[in-house]
Amino acid sequence: MTTATDLLAQLQSRGIRAYRDGADLVLEGDATDEEIEAARTLKRDLLDLLPLTTAEAQAAARDHALYESRAWRSAWAGAVLEFGALAGFPCLPFAPARSVAPSEFAWRLFTTRASVEDLMHVVSAVRDYLGRLPLPEPDVIPAVPSSPTLSDGTPANACADCGQPCGTATRCSPCAAERVREWREGR
Repeated sequence: MTTATDLLAQLQSRGIRAYRDGADLVLEGDATDEEIEAARTLKRDLLDLLPLTTAEAQAAARDHALYESRAWRSAWAGAVLEFGALAGFPCLPFAPARSVAPSEFAWRLFTTRASVEDLMHVVSAVRDYLGRLPLPEPDVIPAVPSSPTLSDGTPANACADCGQPCGTATRCSPCAAERVREWREGR
């Protein structure tokens, strides 16, 4: 039985070019019926021996870096939710005919289903959105209503930064304004 390495050497010695076309094996030249049948039988092994095209190699590298790394995806999803919370989870267009619906639920659902590339586009779009928002004036920030406390005494709807009650928001207005200022200043 001929091995894939032997068959490839035999084909090359006869001037027959073997190359990949995606998941297909292509033989260019006058291959015999026996060589074609052997190539069909050893297709997987031959494809493993043949180099990837430039486009395939780039796609494979991108797929590995972007899609197979759960930590990478999780980091981008976290960034989307963090920036979305700062912006108040708006309706946000991020590509032609593509947008994230308004509401925290819609943004969380989006992060579970979006590709890493879409998450990257949303981070860029929400950063642009935040950059266009006016900063709130400290004297016009509304007073925070009191909220119920948990059994350990912490407020049930506490600000993620300062721990003070802030209604139903993730951050109170002063902390959100400070986060936006820090982001704009590049800290």
